[in-house]
Amino acid sequence: VLQTAADLKHRRFIYTSSCQAYGVWGDNRIAPQRLPMDETLPLLPQNAYGLAKMANERYAEIVARYQGLSTAIFRFPWVMDWELDGGEEHIWKQFEKAKGQNEGMCTYIHVTDAAAAYVLAIENPRPGCEAYHFTAADVFCSMPLRDALVTLHPDHPALPADWPAYKSPVNTTKAEQHFGWKAVWTITELYRQKFGREPHDEA
Repeated sequence: VLQTAADLKHRRFIYTSSCQAYGVWGDNRIAPQRLPMDETLPLLPQNAYGLAKMANERYAEIVARYQGLSTAIFRFPWVMDWELDGGEEHIWKQFEKAKGQNEGMCTYIHVTDAAAAYVLAIENPRPGCEAYHFTAADVFCSMPLRDALVTLHPDHPALPADWPAYKSPVNTTKAEQHFGWKAVWTITELYRQKFGREPHDEA
């Protein structure tokens, strides 16, 4: 598909990769080299899915370099919709009990924010090949992420001392700067609107 897009002289190509290419998400997970994470972190896949994503990213870079195809690589964590995964009530119960054992340091993105990323990236092409992160601003966790990492993932590097308790450890600044993307949906705010209380007070 990449080669065909280049042969047809398309203006823009988006390859949907995965955070599993880092090896920090998915099966046989390893600790990230540093937190927070940006797109310069080396890809160290630990399963076949992540390895395939890394290989396709590398091929995208080659096509962009030698044939001039403007390419954006999207590295997504868990892409979710509150209405899926067992229904809305299931999501709230899962959120209230989430203690940090979720893969990928409890990172996620709502499907509508993911869709918006595709539109903005297509409308704002850039030369070459660039990788981008997309996550919600918060984490799907009922305890401070720092505490969750210390308790459940002691091999992970420490977050900066001033890092907000429930902020995603995956940096999305590059997507914001390059084509104006910013996450809108957070499960924390939706919980406040639905129940009129702070979800973390109930943990």
